Amino acid sequence: MRPLANPRGYRVREGSLVHRTRAEQVLGKPLPPSAQVHHADGKRGDDSALVICQDQAYHFLLHVRMRVKAAGGDPNTDRICYTCKAVKPIAAFVKRSKPIWYCKDCKNAQSRAEDARRRAAA
Repeated sequence: MRPLANPRGYRVREGSLVHRTRAEQVLGKPLPPSAQVHHADGKRGDDSALVICQDQAYHFLLHVRMRVKAAGGDPNTDRICYTCKAVKPIAAFVKRSKPIWYCKDCKNAQSRAEDARRRAAA
């Protein structure tokens, strides 16, 4: 019996996600509830390479690193600017508490635009 796909495109067989079932079979025990299964090759097929992640945060980190690599950067030294979408070295970014990366050039342009709006409103 061929598995059906759920609305997000993941294959489901007998009420459970096929990739989770495959990971549990290889691991030899059920996955913890917080565990996420990452498709390392980006494909959702039955034979795709899988990585078991301990939580959603680590799974998100893998996706961020994959995007940097796909854009031609080094995930260890580069990031992608949220605004201009350019791959730049980490040193070219403003440190923020949020996990959104703005390069210094875009952040400065944003600050200048905000200052201009405040002056125009005054």
